[in-house]
Amino acid sequence: MNTFNRAEIERQAAEKLLEEAKSLIHDAKIRVDKGETEVDVRLKLRSVDLDFWRGELDNKLAQLKQEIEEAHSLKIRTDNEGRSVSDPIKITQQCITYRTQRQGCDLIRDEVDGSLDVELESLNSGQGLLGQTSMQMEEQLRLLKKCKFLIEKEHSEKELAIQVDEVAKGIKVTSLGSGGKKSGIKTTSVQHGRTGHPVSVSDWVNLTQQNLDKATRQVEGSYQLRSVVNGILAQVASNMKTSVDVTNLAFSRRIGEIREAKTKLEEQKAETIVKIQEVDDTIKSLEQALMAKQGPLATCQAKIQQRKLRPGMEYCHDEVDDHLSREQGTLLEIIKRLEGGILQAKHCYSGLQKTLLELEDEISKKANSLYIDEVKCGTLRKSIALNMY
Repeated sequence: MNTFNRAEIERQAAEKLLEEAKSLIHDAKIRVDKGETEVDVRLKLRSVDLDFWRGELDNKLAQLKQEIEEAHSLKIRTDNEGRSVSDPIKITQQCITYRTQRQGCDLIRDEVDGSLDVELESLNSGQGLLGQTSMQMEEQLRLLKKCKFLIEKEHSEKELAIQVDEVAKGIKVTSLGSGGKKSGIKTTSVQHGRTGHPVSVSDWVNLTQQNLDKATRQVEGSYQLRSVVNGILAQVASNMKTSVDVTNLAFSRRIGEIREAKTKLEEQKAETIVKIQEVDDTIKSLEQALMAKQGPLATCQAKIQQRKLRPGMEYCHDEVDDHLSREQGTLLEIIKRLEGGILQAKHCYSGLQKTLLELEDEISKKANSLYIDEVKCGTLRKSIALNMY
């Protein structure tokens, strides 16, 4: 009975153990299956999150690439406009140098000189502003490229994370060999045996959001900067064009003034030449008249001397003496007046000759000024090109 009872107790204990084992096996299977299912669901949700943030990064990356392209094109336009100002600056400086070669009273500080100075200042300031603008665009491009690098880096990491999770989804009990070792599972370049605590999901989201926000701010800042730069390009080009147009107008007015003055001087020269010829002819006529009076004077004086030879009382002062005396005085007065006329005419002739030389010199100076302003400067200024980039 003792043996029987012990056997019964052992049997009953075995049956209880068997029931408990069956229950444990069933419970373990249910819990493992539930755990695997929950992990699969979590992996799918995680994949959705990764896909969402990857899409956000894709969109932001596309915006960055577009903005970088726009900013780069605008920088090229800015650099081109800055370089295009160099030739007009050289032309303006050359015009200023040319105008120092004017002569006489034409070498004055006139409206053209003032306009050239303003034009040169406008061109130099415009080029300087364009240079500063180009540097700002260069810095903005650097910031955009930095954001692009960070976005691309995070995008590649999320791509890799998606691949890792895809591999994790494919890991099943059937894919593992004995001892839990991998058997033919495709692996990625994920680091194994990583130490330290992983970042939290909130930190992970915050980091991505910070990079996206930073990129958004840079894109918006770049857009605003591009608007400002476009305005600067238009304003600089307009200012430079206005200053060049004002200078060209000043040149045109000055050339008209010089040409008018030269024309008047040439007219005066022509009249002076005519008058010189007339005075020369008058001198010759006066000299001929003077020569013509020498004979009558000599005759009159000979008569007076001859009548002094009358003898005795016949040498008296009669009407003939009076008439001869008056005739001699008249002839002497006429000769004196003719000589005075000749002297005045010769003085006038000398003055006219001097005036003619002065006129020719002034006309030469005006011609030189016209050549400088109209030909030398005008030819140079026709090549000024201020393009709107």
